[in-house]
Amino acid sequence: MRNPPLFAGFISLLVCAAVGLKGRSQLNAPKATPPTSQETSRRSATAPVTTGKPKELARIAATLRDGQSLLVLGESGSGKSVIAAAISQEFDRSAVIAYSGSLKLFLQRLASQIDCPVVDLETEKPLNTDRLKEEIALNVGGWLVIIDEAQRLPVSVRYWLECLDCQMLLLATEPPKKDLFLKFPRLEIQPLTKDEIRSIMYAEAIALGMQLSPSKFASLSQLAGGNPALAKRVIRESAVGLTSYNNIDSTQYLDISPLIMGLLALVSLIRFWGLATGDRSVYILGGTLFSVFVAAKYLRMMLPKERRSRL
Repeated sequence: MRNPPLFAGFISLLVCAAVGLKGRSQLNAPKATPPTSQETSRRSATAPVTTGKPKELARIAATLRDGQSLLVLGESGSGKSVIAAAISQEFDRSAVIAYSGSLKLFLQRLASQIDCPVVDLETEKPLNTDRLKEEIALNVGGWLVIIDEAQRLPVSVRYWLECLDCQMLLLATEPPKKDLFLKFPRLEIQPLTKDEIRSIMYAEAIALGMQLSPSKFASLSQLAGGNPALAKRVIRESAVGLTSYNNIDSTQYLDISPLIMGLLALVSLIRFWGLATGDRSVYILGGTLFSVFVAAKYLRMMLPKERRSRL
């Protein structure tokens, strides 16, 4: 090139122009307009539940309308709780509960949702667990009982649920393969994709009356991971100015593929180093590590899916 300074000046001019246009577009971008607390509560209460899984939701609703009970399986963060809330909106006579360790509290919550008495009308004292079971069994007919985190249910509760004359929708993560969980047809859902998570975040932002710039929305999407509940929470936090970019809730969704590839590259480098230097011990060490890596990968693929997800 005959005139390098002129060419360098021309490149600098182009870079400055690009930076200036980018800064101007960011200045002209619409800013977030957080609503008042009253608007937030009102819009959140009236907004429909967005699952990000319309096909799975339609299949679940169709199965339940056919009069069958169903077991929905999914990993943590796949949207089971959101599906439970969405299904409850489609069925008028539905009750959504979860077992949190107390049998009496579990029965009281179920009884109160299906219009069962939880207090003795004569003594005005709370009913005990046996009386609650009797009242629920007498009044649960025609109701859809939705139980989230069903893998927490004790064996005695599962046996009692089998005797109830009602439809059930159980949502669980790695449930035991016996009794109630073997009786119902099952449907397995996959974790939400990035596009599905963004759709949920867009819907939540619209419900709250927020207008986010593309750069702001991109930064918020990184905090959500693959969890729909976390995605909606991030938007609500942004609405009131509580967004933290050091969010640790989505660390379980970190991709460790680059780490695995780096380790594989290191093992290959050790082997080639031994080959180049003529050191047989280093060469054998690299080959041994590579063989162990490949063997561990294939052994993991042979494990059942529920155990494989823990490794």
